[in-house]
Amino acid sequence: MKQIRAVIAEHYGLTVEEICAASRERKIVQPRQVSMHFCRLLTNASMLEIARFHNLKNSTTAHYATKVVTERLSQEEYEEILQNIRETRRVFIQQELGF
Repeated sequence: MKQIRAVIAEHYGLTVEEICAASRERKIVQPRQVSMHFCRLLTNASMLEIARFHNLKNSTTAHYATKVVTERLSQEEYEEILQNIRETRRVFIQQELGF
């Protein structure tokens, strides 16, 4: 989930700390929602684990995030983010294996 959150932060020009901040500013909330959505899509983490990973108290916000992201992002932006996450994972795995 750390890799996903880092890719999302970079995509939106934010730091990881900003995404995890308690801010309700739109420029922070939307990237946080996107991060939670992709964490749910690409990991086996529970909604509560995803919520806590993003410094939230309960899973309600994470549930909401996964619902609204696909409605708010254009298909092009969604695919771009997904491709960036996949590329980051590929590079990480290669580094871990010593390629």
